[in-house]
Amino acid sequence: MTHQFIGQALGNVPEITDPLSVISLDLTGNQLSNLESLQFENLETLTLDENGLTDLELPHILPHLKTLSLNKNYLENVEFIEDLALKAPQLEYLSLLFNPCNDFLAPVSDQDARLRYVRFRKFCAGKFPNLKVLDCQEITEDERRDAAYYETAAKVTQTTSAAVPSQRKVIAATAETETESNSKTRFGRLRYYYNNESSEGNRFIKEDML
Repeated sequence: MTHQFIGQALGNVPEITDPLSVISLDLTGNQLSNLESLQFENLETLTLDENGLTDLELPHILPHLKTLSLNKNYLENVEFIEDLALKAPQLEYLSLLFNPCNDFLAPVSDQDARLRYVRFRKFCAGKFPNLKVLDCQEITEDERRDAAYYETAAKVTQTTSAAVPSQRKVIAATAETETESNSKTRFGRLRYYYNNESSEGNRFIKEDML
């Protein structure tokens, strides 16, 4: 069942009589300060657009969550991705548009920002094994491969504590070079939309912005 609480200035997730019936929940345009009441174990789609969120920590594991929209918040540090990957292991669709941590809409001329976004996509691909779409664009096989390579290289770097420092630097540099490969293929046409009508992904992303 779909439940919508849009633009109601809610500070907390509302209680629902039958939490097991909640499959889709839209909380766009509220003022959520915490997500403690988010205890819907059958939840598959969650929209938290425009809530002024500066951090994200799900209180419980959501084993069935597949779609999460966090557009137009104030998420600046990507560390929340680590916790999210543990709490939403089945996530397939993730949107983080219009957040400080996301350089998706950076001008083409801003090469540093574009490169950060390439790395960001691979970082997410490495954390969510089932992720299919990030910010309305499909995760490519190259991104999955590079993410896996980077994760492996990072583990090797961490476990070779007895290695000469210069050797560890070579390992890290190799991973970084591989991570940045094929970066020109990342920005294709918009093909994916999120389920809920109020999602910022639907309202703001246009063909000429890609």
